[in-house]
Amino acid sequence: CRLDPNEWGVNVQSLSGSPANFQVFSALCNVHDRIMGLDLPHGGHLSHGYQTDTKKISMVSKYFESIPYRLNEETGVIDYDECEKFAMRIRPKILIAGTSAYSRLIDYSRMRQ
Repeated sequence: CRLDPNEWGVNVQSLSGSPANFQVFSALCNVHDRIMGLDLPHGGHLSHGYQTDTKKISMVSKYFESIPYRLNEETGVIDYDECEKFAMRIRPKILIAGTSAYSRLIDYSRMRQ
């Protein structure tokens, strides 16, 4: 049996950015794969896998191994060399180059390296 597209239609889209992020992560990663995003207290977003030392806060951190990178404490900016070294050591499946409260421009080409 086939549905007539003139009678039936669907609108498949996320209701907001957080579910959209989770859908992308789920499409690109398996459960427990590593992802890296900017830590929430450093300007990252909750949906990038925020967790405390004692509790996984976001659903992303419950499904994936979320490992945050942080800003340079002295300069308040992303240290791309340190981020690269950390990523090479951690080997995340996804490196998130997005923020929620970081007022600088991100060097996306540098993050891609």
